Amino acid sequence: MENLLQTAQPEPHGSAPAHPRPPRTVSR
Repeated sequence: MENLLQTAQPEPHGSAPAHPRPPRTVSR
């Protein structure tokens, strides 16, 4: 479910890059 949230919109905390597992877009 986390993947969908990250893909749809940034992290609720607003710290996507700081997240242990960045979104697939950034990861790739």
